[in-house]
Amino acid sequence: LVMGNNAVSAVTVPYGLRVTLYEYGAQEGRSMTLTKNASSDLLEQHHFNDITTSVVVEERSEDELYVTIYADTYSGNSQKLKPGKYYASDLL
Repeated sequence: LVMGNNAVSAVTVPYGLRVTLYEYGAQEGRSMTLTKNASSDLLEQHHFNDITTSVVVEERSEDELYVTIYADTYSGNSQKLKPGKYYASDLL
């Protein structure tokens, strides 16, 4: 990494990509996979700030690219939505 070893403190992850940070080179040791932006606070919470030695960036499969909406607070009826526009008649 151009920035050097053990220097990653935040990551911007564009829609459709997945980033896996590894503690050691050659994609070994503990890892942390991100599908959205991660600040240094989030990396700190997971004990991953400033320890990254290698990184893998991958495209996410179409099956992974959706949001989930819920009838209650993250419980009850739910529906997965792919990118697009939806109206009440389209929802559960």
